[in-house]
Amino acid sequence: MSHIVLITSIFLYSFLGILLIISTRHPLDHLELFNLPGVITALQMLISVYLVLQLKKIGLKTALFLNFLSILSAAFFTITTRTIEALPGLFIYTSLGSILLLIDRYQCQVRTYLREIEEHRKLLEKKEEHLLRLAYTDSLTSLPNRDYFQEKLEKKLASSSEILSSFWVAILDLDTFKNVNDSLGHEAGDKILKETGRRLSSIRREQTIIARAGGDEFLFMVSDTNTEQEMKEYLKEIQGVFQKPMTVEGRSFQIAASIGVAVYPVDGITGLELLKNADMAMYESKYLGKNTVTLCDASIKEKVKRSTTLLFHLQGALEREEFHLVYQPQLSGRNHHIIAFEALLRWTSSETGPVSPGEFIPLAEKSGLIHELGLWVFRKACKDLRTMQKHHPYPLFLSINLSLQQLLDPTFCEKVKSILFEESADASRIVLEVTESVAFHQDSRVIDNLMLLKRLGFLVALDDFGKDYSSLGRITYLPVDILKIDMDFIRRIDEGNQKDLAIIRSIIQLSRNLGAKVLAEGVENESQRSFSRLKAATICRDTFSTKGFP
Repeated sequence: MSHIVLITSIFLYSFLGILLIISTRHPLDHLELFNLPGVITALQMLISVYLVLQLKKIGLKTALFLNFLSILSAAFFTITTRTIEALPGLFIYTSLGSILLLIDRYQCQVRTYLREIEEHRKLLEKKEEHLLRLAYTDSLTSLPNRDYFQEKLEKKLASSSEILSSFWVAILDLDTFKNVNDSLGHEAGDKILKETGRRLSSIRREQTIIARAGGDEFLFMVSDTNTEQEMKEYLKEIQGVFQKPMTVEGRSFQIAASIGVAVYPVDGITGLELLKNADMAMYESKYLGKNTVTLCDASIKEKVKRSTTLLFHLQGALEREEFHLVYQPQLSGRNHHIIAFEALLRWTSSETGPVSPGEFIPLAEKSGLIHELGLWVFRKACKDLRTMQKHHPYPLFLSINLSLQQLLDPTFCEKVKSILFEESADASRIVLEVTESVAFHQDSRVIDNLMLLKRLGFLVALDDFGKDYSSLGRITYLPVDILKIDMDFIRRIDEGNQKDLAIIRSIIQLSRNLGAKVLAEGVENESQRSFSRLKAATICRDTFSTKGFP
């Protein structure tokens, strides 16, 4: 196309030049009024400018060459005719050459500016793409992050609502990740998360989005499983990535995962509903024993609905005086005398009736009500101990359970101290019970507060010892006065399980070495009592057993 333009322009320019020569040498009377030479010169100027603008460098060279020929022609005409008729044209062609060079110069500048603008545009696009990638990518695992997942989920929901397609989302949470962080630190935990991300990426399908939500939680959105059987097979594949142990700093960890699944549109038609229901199903997996897959169903939704209802009624239950304490006696292993009581909190809701502590205590901890409730229990138990002691011939001890949230509260010790003073209670007769999971929590405030409580005179008991988190290395740092053998071991005494019996002997021996008392929790028959008393008599003199009221 450019060649045609070039040839056509040269032809027209040359034709006009010839016409100019003819009109100059042989003037046409009837065209004199039209100033034909001026018109021809103007047309040649337009052609020259057009060539420069249209064909850039080659156009400039062609236009300058043609213009140079015009200058030579005008000069030759002036010399041969010895007239000044062609001088205006000579000046025009000379000026035109300068104009053409200026146009080319400015064209070069414009091209330079445009090139710089384009480079800046591309650079900005790359930076924008990089920032977008950073905004939507988890820096640790290089997987998409929660924001990216939610955006894709909303787009998927918009398209699915139009074509009525089904898909499912899942939330995966590592079960034993906390043990790695506690034992080796966060750097080791990060390595576990990276390896988890790598393994999950290896099973990503074409229509599957896998993202890290944060912490040790991962998200899935799967669109290419058309049946429930295909979904279950893929879930097994997800679980399969954890079959091989992960090695960090020379240590091998068997990581497991709890998974919750929600299906569109059965379990929700919005992203919020699907993620909420998948989250509920995931926590159900943890409740069922971890390393489990749970599909959201009506029973799970009903359980959450009940929890929401209980949480609503839990607000203000203390003011409505719906709480009360019951006391479980603790008997001496030597003479069966009642030597202590454990205060147990009970709630009878005016709306829902009696509520199990296993239901309302976690809700109170989650909502923060445990702080106010715990102080009420402490004050009420101190009052009741004073009343019980008046009707009992032997000095009594009182056990009160503490939660993790209470021990993380920096003002807890001062509040307890104030209650002791107001109720004229003796701290040395009060046993504060904490579970292993609380006592071995990684936050240093837990041990700090336990040490402060010890200095106030309280006794400290480690509840459910031997059940979950026992660490002989860490127990030496705890101010423990009493070890409570978990009732599961006591109940299996009748079965004659030698391993359980060996564990009980070891705990009693350990308590003796630590200078602590030992309490066998859940003794309910003569064989359990006899075994506990026999082993305690030969190893540790101050051993107690507990038995609840019928």
